Amino acid sequence: MVATVIAIWFMKTSIAPYRPPPELILDNINGKLMPNEDHLEGVVHKILEIKSNHPDNCMAQAFTRSYYNTLDVNQKMRLLSCCMSGLANPTSIMGCYAMGPDDYDEFSGFFKKALS
Repeated sequence: MVATVIAIWFMKTSIAPYRPPPELILDNINGKLMPNEDHLEGVVHKILEIKSNHPDNCMAQAFTRSYYNTLDVNQKMRLLSCCMSGLANPTSIMGCYAMGPDDYDEFSGFFKKALS
């Protein structure tokens, strides 16, 4: 009986595949979900919304439009892809992860804030 209850609980709580919020349009590029270039502003709006509603989300608290605006389009897409975890899970404490080893250096203006 206990094993059955545990099995049912596990099936109901197992991690489901990532499903982005419907207002976010993402592209699958080399197996990574990245914001669609035509919809970057919608992603930024969602991050700023999370920033005001979830003060413990490090990704949202570290994100600033002024830093974001210094990046070219490719960098913006890459930075936002690093933020996907926090977009999918606004109650996440960290909410951002480097997608490649160079991201910490290239986006140090963001990651230093997120990691401090």
